[in-house]
Amino acid sequence: MTAPLAATARTLRLLVSSLARLTVRWLSHAPATAAVTIALAVVSATYFVWRDQFATLEASPSSSHWWSIISSIGAVPGHFLATAVLGIVTMIVAGGAIERHLGTRAWVAAALSGQVVGVAATWATLPLLKRAISEWGQAIGEGTLWGTSLILVALAGAAVQSLGSRWRWRARFLLIGVLVLSSAILGSAISYARVWALLAGMVAARAAGVRGTESDASDDITTGRQFVSIAALCWACAAALTVVSSAPEGPLAQMRWSLGPAWWLEGRTGVITTLLCLAPITLQLVFAYGLRKGRRAAYIGTLILQGLLGISTLTSTTVELLAWNGPDDPLRPEVTTAASLLLMPVLLNVALCAVTLWMRRSFTIHAAPSTTSTLARRWLILMAVCAA
Repeated sequence: MTAPLAATARTLRLLVSSLARLTVRWLSHAPATAAVTIALAVVSATYFVWRDQFATLEASPSSSHWWSIISSIGAVPGHFLATAVLGIVTMIVAGGAIERHLGTRAWVAAALSGQVVGVAATWATLPLLKRAISEWGQAIGEGTLWGTSLILVALAGAAVQSLGSRWRWRARFLLIGVLVLSSAILGSAISYARVWALLAGMVAARAAGVRGTESDASDDITTGRQFVSIAALCWACAAALTVVSSAPEGPLAQMRWSLGPAWWLEGRTGVITTLLCLAPITLQLVFAYGLRKGRRAAYIGTLILQGLLGISTLTSTTVELLAWNGPDDPLRPEVTTAASLLLMPVLLNVALCAVTLWMRRSFTIHAAPSTTSTLARRWLILMAVCAA
């Protein structure tokens, strides 16, 4: 009985010791990452002794101390051990890789500026948000800032600065677009602060001397294709986030209605409804790949898809509003909310159509009929399998 247990214990000790040696060797070339990792481990370990410290460490606009700008890095909501461990592991792997790539000086500049600017800018712009979009500002004001995500996002922005000119603008556009849209969808304080952290990390890396290679070759047609393709990808990521998010509170939270408006207005949010909402997202991802290749079919398909989504949103909401007979038959709250927040999702449909039309000269390649039919058939099969 004891022999198998002893063998298992020896295997676990060997595994742990090997991981420890690899971690030490990895962090030996990343001193800043090592220092932050040790600080995170110490703060997280104290949660087992003093579980009420989260209220002291967190950065909240309502009641915070000045030191919470830095101490919020070690705060963990709900005292979840898995969250703390994931933050430490991500810092070791991603933070260490970026420090070895950029250097310690640029790493410290980006990480420090991302954390400080991310928290400070969120607090500073909160009154403006409350006046402009009261519901979004209220949600951010009631939220908290915690964890290492601001540092990691800032480091990602700094790493983008080291890319070549051909890839640098694409990565910037994709990161900024996804973070801005996710902030407008989730409406949380941490998602809003990540946008500021990303911008601060890019600026800090630039100031620290991080430069990528420059290329004199430029192709307007290729640039136009990439621009529209990334814009379509940002829309697809944002749309998918609205479907999978449990409680979005931002101004774009109702974007899910533009994917299956008739279903969402009736309150049907089952598995089939979710799959129906994911169908246009997957189709737009296919079109995004075609736009990158300059396919004419993807250009036309994007215009048709976005146009139909916008028209269906307007039509379904108009039908619901016309069903209102007067003061004695008030609209349901969810319909009123949908009508008031309808403009933003439809504007995204219009914006993507406008960008695609603007770059229409970049999409002149006609795909073979067999290629188009194959892609359409595979997409239909995928949707049928998911629905089954």
